[in-house]
Amino acid sequence: DPAQIAAAADLLAQAENPMIVVGSGARRAGTEVAVLARLLQAPVVSRTQGRGVVRGDDPYDMPAALANQRWADVDMVLAIGTRLTQLRDWGVDAGLKVVRIDIDYPEMLRVQPPDVGIVADATEAGAALARALEDRGLNRADRSGEFAEAKADFLATITDKVQPQADYLSVIRAALPEDGVFVDEMTQVGYAARYALPVHQPFGFVSSSYQGTLGYGFATALGAQAADPGRKVISVNGDGGFLYTMPELSTAVHHNIGLIAIVFADGYFGNVRRIQKNSYGGRMIASSLSNPDFVALAESFGVTALRAGAPAELAEALKTAMQTDGPVLIEVTVAPDEMATPWPWVHGKKVRGT
Repeated sequence: DPAQIAAAADLLAQAENPMIVVGSGARRAGTEVAVLARLLQAPVVSRTQGRGVVRGDDPYDMPAALANQRWADVDMVLAIGTRLTQLRDWGVDAGLKVVRIDIDYPEMLRVQPPDVGIVADATEAGAALARALEDRGLNRADRSGEFAEAKADFLATITDKVQPQADYLSVIRAALPEDGVFVDEMTQVGYAARYALPVHQPFGFVSSSYQGTLGYGFATALGAQAADPGRKVISVNGDGGFLYTMPELSTAVHHNIGLIAIVFADGYFGNVRRIQKNSYGGRMIASSLSNPDFVALAESFGVTALRAGAPAELAEALKTAMQTDGPVLIEVTVAPDEMATPWPWVHGKKVRGT
């Protein structure tokens, strides 16, 4: 709708501190989103499904956890192909204007109606909106240095406070090709990956998103690797979640699916254990596991299996795994309570409105 494009451009041209939020609906609109980011001098934010729409090393890419810290000062949001649940989780008030692009009309009404809604494909609408903004002669001061500095400070904090997950993710990122695919899980390394793992390509970060589906990861990662064998897929799992679909090791061997599955094993549903320990006086129920030897188990299926402990050992195991034909499982032994809580940076805080 050209009238809605014009209305959106008029509104966005007035913004002093805009932010772009993207979701899975923007995965094929990376070029258009990058142009809009520079026209508006706005950071591009995604919690999970839109990660990689803008490269993780682009100064305009901003982790959602950092964006939450800046949300109170944002005056305009351009949401592209996203549920935009930040409005609910981070807060909204009269000082925040919202422009939404989504191909699915009902999404326009999620949480609250936008000031301007454009029902369209993200690529087409993004390009049209960029042209409309260019026609309005936007000439804003470059903020890339500001964004890059803020992100560097944020990641330094994460590297300091979210350990050893940050170090594990660093070696995974180093091993994974630029176009590789990371499939997360409801596990400590998976949670931290939402803000501590740079993603450089669309479809490079697969998540169950807001559904929080424990146990989905290994089977989903097999599907991702089978669907796109030219891109290397790495799956991270906790021991409890991995056991949900562990028999699919047979599928991996039967079809020679070259997935690398990492299983972080501490003998517990670690997140449940933490909640019971911290919020329920240490009263434990149904959170401990009786695990197999995951290396021996994988080998019994015919899967190449490796064992690691510290991040440096995982790095060595990944070097071997990347050179191995067929499926690989890496068991990483971690101690109960070894991993710092990743949760303060996952969902964010309500910082505006009531």
